[in-house]
Amino acid sequence: MTIAGKSGYAMTCLYTTALDWLAAGVDPHKNVVFVQSHVPQVEEFHALFSILTPLSWLVRVSTFKEKAKMQSQGVKIGLVGHPVLMPSSSVLQETDEGADLHCRTITVKI
Repeated sequence: MTIAGKSGYAMTCLYTTALDWLAAGVDPHKNVVFVQSHVPQVEEFHALFSILTPLSWLVRVSTFKEKAKMQSQGVKIGLVGHPVLMPSSSVLQETDEGADLHCRTITVKI
C-alpha cells in the first residue's frame, strides 16, 4: 500500500483484509498468509530483481503504460518497480506447516 503518512489507515486496512479473508473461508492452517512488508526476504529479492531487470522491460508492461498516462506530475519509481516487486513475494513458499518461510532456489540467466 502506498499511502504516504497514513500508517494507521494502512494497519486498519490490513486487519480488515485479514478478517475478510477469514470470513470468506481462507484457512490459516492450510494457507500461508503474510504481510509482504513484514518479510525481509521480499525486500531482498526486490532489490536483486531490480538490479537484474532492465528499465526498458518495465516500461513495456501494458498496465504501466495505462497508469503512467493518468499521472499528471510524472511517474513515481513505485509504479515502475511494482512488476519487479510482485515476483519477489512469489518466490516464497510454505514449509513445515507454515511455521517458516524459506526461499526457493531460482536461476537467473543474464
